[in-house]
Amino acid sequence: MVCKLKKTTYGLKWSPQAWFEKFSRVVSAGGFQQSDFNHSVFIHQSSTRSIVLAFYVDDILLTGSDTAGIEKAKKLLNAYFMTKTRGHLTTFFGLRFLTVNKEWLFLNGSKYYLL
Repeated sequence: MVCKLKKTTYGLKWSPQAWFEKFSRVVSAGGFQQSDFNHSVFIHQSSTRSIVLAFYVDDILLTGSDTAGIEKAKKLLNAYFMTKTRGHLTTFFGLRFLTVNKEWLFLNGSKYYLL
């Protein structure tokens, strides 16, 4: 069986920009607002709860105080992109995350200063 690929984004010069623009449109339509301080971070806030979506290349960190909102955001992303949920956070963007209990989360950036 031979398949002809009609469209691709990987490997092209403008691929990262096109991918990020599409991703931004999708999450903005879902109620997220792009951070003024870091353009790869999107925030969805209500009066009492918030969701933070951080984006790096093709990894997405989705966290917040609104469990139902996080599930809704996952469904939004799954409707437009092939996604996998990896479970509890261990590493993201070179940082290691260690959850001690429901109140404590330690960040370890030793990867950067040991090089």
